[in-house]
Amino acid sequence: MTRRSEPRRSVPLSRPSPTSAALWSRRRFLIGTGALAAGAAVTAACNSDAAPDDVGAASPTTDDDFPRTVDNALGTTEIPRRPEQVAVLDYNGLVDSVVALGLRPAVSLGVPAWVADSADWPTADGTEETAFVNLEALAAARPDLVIGHEYQVEVADTLQDIAPTVLIAEDVVGWQEEAAVVAEATGTESILAELLEAYEERVAGIREALGDDAPTVSLFRPQPDSFIAYSADSIAGQVLADCGVAVVDPPPGEPFGTIGSRCSLERLAELTGERIVVYTYDISDDEFAAIYESQPLWATVPAVAAGAVTRVDGIAWTNFGLSGVHVLLDELEAALA
Repeated sequence: MTRRSEPRRSVPLSRPSPTSAALWSRRRFLIGTGALAAGAAVTAACNSDAAPDDVGAASPTTDDDFPRTVDNALGTTEIPRRPEQVAVLDYNGLVDSVVALGLRPAVSLGVPAWVADSADWPTADGTEETAFVNLEALAAARPDLVIGHEYQVEVADTLQDIAPTVLIAEDVVGWQEEAAVVAEATGTESILAELLEAYEERVAGIREALGDDAPTVSLFRPQPDSFIAYSADSIAGQVLADCGVAVVDPPPGEPFGTIGSRCSLERLAELTGERIVVYTYDISDDEFAAIYESQPLWATVPAVAAGAVTRVDGIAWTNFGLSGVHVLLDELEAALA
């Protein structure tokens, strides 16, 4: 299966991206004082009977496996000992994956909704001038490893003064590839392998259950003056492909990175999927009703006319990691049930 998906460099939804639209294209755990068993993490994160319960026999590496050197956007970073206090310079998917791998972040920029119930660590959200990192709060957390993204290279010297720093390169674009960097840096490769095996088993089950009855899907992100239609190359599109669900090509429009189009409202009728998945987070329900549902073109969309419209957690479908992917799968299974 292909593992290419959209670039995911998360910033808060209330502020613009620090560089480009690509940065936009990026979840409940019980956290103990030590590493979590991976199976419990998956089960808690997914809250779904479909997630395997027998994951978690693997354990993190020991101190004997360190020091180790990790390739990243800074070249190479030597990590002298197995990290226990990891600072996560991200808001959603990367935080998600760090927790899924059995680590309690020392600090993060934000917390995804599906982790929030048990997130007892501080946040260090900063301003654009410091790559959205509150450097003072980061230093106060006393991490023994910092993990972030290449766009934060502008503050790399300060980050490295705080702790060994791994910045995931821009060309590491898949959620699984990103998680692999985290696992390498933290010595949790065996846990990652079990989590990915659980994912493969789950999507195989969905694919088998759907058989030849899987509908085609349009991935639709409404905004006040335009909408984004995601392609099969988007991060969610790749997961749907793993499930045997085809994402239709977006209507013509302004390219949205390499994973979709930004379209004018006049293109609504060209959303041709048998089901429309509506990403909810850029506009409120009232705005969606006023801008989209009230206009005649909306009723002409084939899936709308057929009553095949599903609203989903837009953050979970664009910014997930190792557990958030199961939020997506939960919503997909509910939509296609």
